[in-house]
Amino acid sequence: MTYTELLQIALAEEIEATRLYLACMAMAPPEDLGVLLEVNKDETDHITRIATLLSRQTGQDVDYAKMVPGVG
Repeated sequence: MTYTELLQIALAEEIEATRLYLACMAMAPPEDLGVLLEVNKDETDHITRIATLLSRQTGQDVDYAKMVPGVG
């Protein structure tokens, strides 16, 4: 497996984690929302950073729709 392939997998996993945290937020008690918002913020930061690394490797913008089902 190449570095680029690993970055693609990592990016897809971060996006899936973000979706999971949003689903948690929809069902969480109000007192847990602050923590989940902070965790989700970290995940979106990770998405940006990994996408930047991936773009540097490929010379192209990241095609999220191709990488993660349901994004488009």
